[in-house]
This record gives sequence, structure tokens and C-alpha cells, in this order.
Amino acid sequence: MIPSVSMRLQENAELIPNHKANRTASTRSGCLDVILRETMRNLIIMATFFSIFTRLWGEQKPPVYEVAEIYTGLRSQVLNLDEKESGWLKDKPVYAVLVEMGRPDGVITVVAIADGTASLYFSKGGGMIGLGEHENVRPKSVELVNYSESQLKNMDKVEDYPLPMPGEVRFYAVTPNGTFTAKTKERELEKPNNPLHKFYAQTHDLITQMRIADEIRQTEQEH
Repeated sequence: MIPSVSMRLQENAELIPNHKANRTASTRSGCLDVILRETMRNLIIMATFFSIFTRLWGEQKPPVYEVAEIYTGLRSQVLNLDEKESGWLKDKPVYAVLVEMGRPDGVITVVAIADGTASLYFSKGGGMIGLGEHENVRPKSVELVNYSESQLKNMDKVEDYPLPMPGEVRFYAVTPNGTFTAKTKERELEKPNNPLHKFYAQTHDLITQMRIADEIRQTEQEH
């Protein structure tokens, strides 16, 4: 018996849903692949952004500088000045100032003390010490210490004295009420509207006079 045309059409019609199901499954699979790829791409972008954000604004580890023992000793003496041990400090609102500039290979520390003493230390060792005896240096040293009193409002009281990070400047003011500090990126200090700009500028005025005095001292020693 030959099947009727209607029976053949019915048989073919029964096959059509299977083809549609296969196409639907394939389409869903393709969509899932696209979603997974997009999700992975977004996760990678987020991870990259988080990594950059952490490096730029996250907590930085203290640098591992080569620090000479003599540098540590001299720095500690200034940070721990006490009028009980040095009577001439009595009634001084600020005993001393340290301005420390972080470099990739070490730290430069400029020291100014209320009596006009001025020195410059390198964390690796060496520097210029005892230049306050020169007439061009002493006034600048005293001026820097006196000016620091007006900057205490921009500083925080501390009991630890970390070195600055490379590219950073840290100010310390040693007072009868403890030691105060402030820090910022060195490039920010070049902006006149920065609260610490003048503090930084006066430090460089002192450095200039110290270099002049050191050159004079070396010339005198050669003759």
C-alpha cells in the first residue's frame, strides 16, 4: 500500500521540530560562549585596573635604602634633641628641622638647628657637616627653624620617623611638645599654592648657602 501524500507530509512535519531544537540548542551554546568571553574580558579589564590603581594609590612598601651607621646616628641625635640635655634649647618653640628628600638610591637630609647649626647628610654616608659657623649659612638655618613654627598646623605629631619614598619629601620639626611631620610628592612642592611650598623653597635657599660655604672651606683647606 502506497502511503498517501497527507501521511508523508505528516511524517516530514514530525521531523521539523527536531531540526528546530538542534538549531535552538546550537544558538544557545553560541550565546553562552559569547557571554563567557565577554565576562572573561571584563574580569581581565577589572584586574588590570585594580593592579594599576593599587600601584598608584595603594599602600607602598618602605624603600630598602643603603643606610650608613653614621647617618642613622647623626639623624637620631637631631630627632631626639632635648632641652634637659641641651640647656640652650630652653624656650625655643622649635629645636630643629629636618627636611628629607627621597631619591632612587638614597635620602638627602638637610638639618637646621635653632642655634644656627646646619648640616646635610647622605643616607649612604658623607655630606656637609657643621656649616652653621659660616656667616652666610647661620641666618638661613635660623630662618628655616623659625619659619617651621608656622607650619606646625600643617604637620602631624609622630613617634616614628620613617625615611621618605623616592620622589617624596618629608619634613620633621622637633619641638618641646614632640616631633611633627608632613610629607608630599616633591613635584607638588614646586606649586606656589602648596602649603609647604615656602618651607621647601627656604630649605633650598639654605642648601645653596651651604654649598657656597663648603666651597669656601675647601678652598681655604687647599691653601
